[in-house]
Amino acid sequence: MNQFLLGRVRWVIVCASSLFVMLLFTACSGAVGNGTSSGTITGSVLSVNQANHSATVSVNGQQFTINGLNGQQVSQIQGAVGKTWSFQVSGNNGSYELSSGTDPQENDNGTPEANVTPEANETPDANETPNANVSEPASLSYSGIVQSVNASSIAVKMPNGDILSMSISNLTDRGDFGTALPTVGQKVKVEATANADGSFTAAKLDMVGTDEQNDPSELNKLDIQGVTTSAVGSDKVLHIKAGSKTFAVTLAPTTQVEDFTNAQSIASGQHVKVEILFNGATASVVKVQSGND
Repeated sequence: MNQFLLGRVRWVIVCASSLFVMLLFTACSGAVGNGTSSGTITGSVLSVNQANHSATVSVNGQQFTINGLNGQQVSQIQGAVGKTWSFQVSGNNGSYELSSGTDPQENDNGTPEANVTPEANETPDANETPNANVSEPASLSYSGIVQSVNASSIAVKMPNGDILSMSISNLTDRGDFGTALPTVGQKVKVEATANADGSFTAAKLDMVGTDEQNDPSELNKLDIQGVTTSAVGSDKVLHIKAGSKTFAVTLAPTTQVEDFTNAQSIASGQHVKVEILFNGATASVVKVQSGND
């Protein structure tokens, strides 16, 4: 009799254990499971990492890091740490990126939640470039202040306040520096080329001339060569990606649109060159032209 009862107890324990494992796998297959996921994360912003273009939010005690924020979005969220924000995201294996063409939304009345579910044969939007490739030919050119430097890498602040980290190779043209390197706090001219993994290599480093140091338009200018990630709509917002960097800027009536019929004729996946002037986090697009020249 005792052996019979012992057998029944063992059977119950095995069944309960199996059920627990099944529930565990089911719970892990959503927001933070393997594979590609997309959806909305709404939570209280804990911190903003300006250098990494990311924000960390808390959802019911669990922390999520959202990457892919542009300079304007970083500045906006930095001023509202502790408040509740909603992010449209996509990701793989628990690493989340802000969905292309979307902006974080302040949502003080929102309930913190992570509603991120796996995608199943998702059909891309007709105006969206699926999985925009960071290895597309891309570059950034600007003048900025050196934040850190060593023999193999350099970090230089961009006109929008972001800090771009670049590797230094034997092919880096050091211009006026010769065989030396700039020092921390020095203003330099940068030409950075995107690598296949989205990182950047310094193609050229040069001194900022005296006349250029007295020219605000030169110090606040950013030249981007990259690929559009969505078509320009009626809002005239241009979404462009260069390496791991993404930008969303509004075209003004004064913006020079070259090589295109008009702003709305700029399609998704278009190679473009863009000249932007920054006043703090505010961007003014001076010129847009085809990058296929």
